[in-house]
Amino acid sequence: MRQHATACRVFGEVEALLRSGYPDGALARWRSLHEIAVTSILIRKHGKDAAEDFIQFGLVEAVKGMETYQKTAEAMGREPYSVAELNAAKKIRAQLISAKPYLEGRSGWARRHLKGTAFVKHLQKAAGLEKWESDYKWASQNVHTTYRELRALLGMSEAVEDGLLAGPSNSGFAEPAHFSAIALAQTTSAFLTCYIEDEDCPMDFTFTCVAVKAIDHMVKDIGARFLDAPR
Repeated sequence: MRQHATACRVFGEVEALLRSGYPDGALARWRSLHEIAVTSILIRKHGKDAAEDFIQFGLVEAVKGMETYQKTAEAMGREPYSVAELNAAKKIRAQLISAKPYLEGRSGWARRHLKGTAFVKHLQKAAGLEKWESDYKWASQNVHTTYRELRALLGMSEAVEDGLLAGPSNSGFAEPAHFSAIALAQTTSAFLTCYIEDEDCPMDFTFTCVAVKAIDHMVKDIGARFLDAPR
C-alpha cells in the first residue's frame, strides 16, 4: 500500500514534468516508478516475509544514512545525533543483521527470495520485467553528468539541426508518458490483487479483476494517444 501511494506521487511528478516540457526529466522519474513496480511485484509474489524483509532492510539502510549524516553535520551547520541516539540505532541494526545476515547486502531484502545476488537486473528478471533493462539504463543517462550527442535527448528528438537544449521542449513525450502509465498500472495491479490467491481472504475480487482489466485498456489508450498526438 505504501509503495502504491509513492507510485501515485511519482506519477504526479512525471505529469508535472511533461506538462512543463521536460521529457528527459520525466523519463528519469519513470525510472523510479519502474523500481517501485518491480519491488511491488516481488513483494506480492513472495508475500509477508518479503514485505517484512523490505521494511527491515529499510531500517538497516537508515542507520547507514545516520552515520553519513553524522560525518557531514558539522560542515553543513546541522545538529548532529547524540552518541546515545547513534548507539541505539546501531544496536537495532546489529540485531536485525544478526537475525537476517542477508539484509546487509545490496538490495538485501530480496536476496533471500532470489536465492543469491540481487542487483537491479536480477530483481527485474525475478519480477518478469527484464525486457525493461535497456530502457532503465537509458533513463538516467540524460540527467547525469555525462557527454551525450546533442540529439540524444528526448527533447531534441525532432530537431532538424544541432542545438543545446537548456529549457523546455515539445518533443519526446510518448516514451515517458506511456512507460509511466505502464509502471503505475503494474504497481496498482500488484497492490489490488495482493491477497487474491489467499483462500482465507474474505474479500470478493470480482470488481478488482474488472478494474485491473480496465486500467490495462487505459494504459494502451494512453500510449496510442501520445503516439498520435500532433507535435
